[in-house]
Amino acid sequence: MYEKRTYALKQNDLLTGREAAALLPRTSYSRLMRWARERKVPYVEDPGGRRFFERADIEKLMTRVPVRNETVLSCGGFDDAE
Repeated sequence: MYEKRTYALKQNDLLTGREAAALLPRTSYSRLMRWARERKVPYVEDPGGRRFFERADIEKLMTRVPVRNETVLSCGGFDDAE
């Protein structure tokens, strides 16, 4: 799933690590950045080395999971028990 992207995107399509983590339930900034380092989530890197995340990629990580007749957002796909 990993792909380091360096092409230009519209600025409103990119999220900082903190913005992206805030969109993902139960996901901290440090966890998201660890996923990026481990190449589990794609990111865009600027010439200064700062990482940005495409909104579409973050939204793909979000899935709907039924829980007791409710639907809640859950971050899908990564197991941190490694």
